[in-house]
This record gives sequence, C-alpha cells and structure tokens, in this order.
Amino acid sequence: MKGIKITGKETVKDSGDKSFLSILDFGFPDILEKIEDYISELYWAHTGIIYSFPNSLTKEEYGKLNNSLEQYILHNDQEKSIQYMHRGFIENFGQYIFSDTLEITGYENIENLRTFDLDNLEIIDENAEVYIRCKDVEYWEVFARNEEVLKVIEQNFQFTESLSLY
Repeated sequence: MKGIKITGKETVKDSGDKSFLSILDFGFPDILEKIEDYISELYWAHTGIIYSFPNSLTKEEYGKLNNSLEQYILHNDQEKSIQYMHRGFIENFGQYIFSDTLEITGYENIENLRTFDLDNLEIIDENAEVYIRCKDVEYWEVFARNEEVLKVIEQNFQFTESLSLY
C-alpha cells in the first residue's frame, strides 16, 4: 500500500537559531472532507480517537449524538484500546474526530476487522483499504490501496511527500 505524508505550513519560530518548525494547520476532518467519497463504505478499527462535539449542543442533543455514535460500535476491546466500527461511522462522525495521536484503518469487508494489528503493518497492508495515522500533531500519514485517494490528497494539501507503509 502506498502512502503520503502531509505536513503543515512552514513557519519560522523566533528563537536563537531561527529553526523551522512544521505546524499543522488542518486536522482529520480536513483530510476526510477530501477523501470521504472514496472511504465512506468501509468498516473501521481505530485507537486514539478523541471526539470534539460542538459546544452549542444542548445536553439532550449531546445525549442523542453520543447514543447515535454508540450504535456504530461493533466491539470495544478495552484491553487493547481499540474500537471496531460499522459502515457509516466515518461519514457520520469523522467531522467530530479531534485527535493529536490517532490510528484508524478502513476495511472493505467486516471479517478483516479482526486483523487490525498496529504491531504488524504487513497485515494491515494485506487486509486494509486505507490506514491513517497522526503522531503528536507533527504530521499525518495516509496509506491507501486506491491510489486516487493519494492523488486527491496531493492535489489538496501543499506540503506532501510519498512514502511506503514499512
């Protein structure tokens, strides 16, 4: 599976050595907006997701949204901190994902969900359609079987570079 690394805009931080830092000026919802049409029909396994629901929600609206989210959970492996999600999860809740460390993998077929193993990228490569990760808001990596996903990202984000999964 091929991939693409996305970094943020380059800025100079005022310091003694004027070192360059990469600052992310986008998040998961911005990536998702560009590739959602390609990945919306997948099943998902993820770890590290933090949700950010609008502050304007009433307590009742928040409860409904949270209950709706729970309906997409197929299985919650608390020991490994992994959630397995139904189709439709990403299109209905991807906009609320706000995480600085995240790993999420999409599978075309539900049986492949059980192969999600972050310690074995070869298995992810064999079974997943897309694998997206972010480490400490430094950069995002998107790996996809469908190369059109990578082309769309490259066309929509200024600072990208090609990479392989392992």
